[in-house]
Amino acid sequence: ILSIGDLEKALVGSLNRNQIKYLITKLYEDDIIHSEGVGRGTKYKIAIEFSSFKGDVLINEVLKTLQEKYE
Repeated sequence: ILSIGDLEKALVGSLNRNQIKYLITKLYEDDIIHSEGVGRGTKYKIAIEFSSFKGDVLINEVLKTLQEKYE
């Protein structure tokens, strides 16, 4: 479970806060991640169907799901 701040620290030099917020919004809308809490206390976690995957396998599974959804 991560906050936007946690993600911002982990992705420093790669994505800025606005890009992270945009990505989170899209992943949330596509049911890839779920949120807990509200406002500054909001935390995000990966959906159960992706929770057993890590690293490149996780990325590939998410991409496969999104490709199938938007074909």
